[in-house]
Amino acid sequence: MLSTVSLVEGFEKVKAEQDADQDVHLKGPGSTGSTLCGMKAAGSATGEVTCYRCHEFARGNV
Repeated sequence: MLSTVSLVEGFEKVKAEQDADQDVHLKGPGSTGSTLCGMKAAGSATGEVTCYRCHEFARGNV
């Protein structure tokens, strides 16, 4: 499991359109509707962030 306790500050947890895995993604402040990994956001979500790419972007590793 990815640790995101300190990562989500300043980011919004969202679902993404056409995401077969139904992951929880992150959307940055001022975003025009895209997640950090580039998918189209489809509404808010709760729980742990499960998108590895969003997690890595939030950490600054990408």
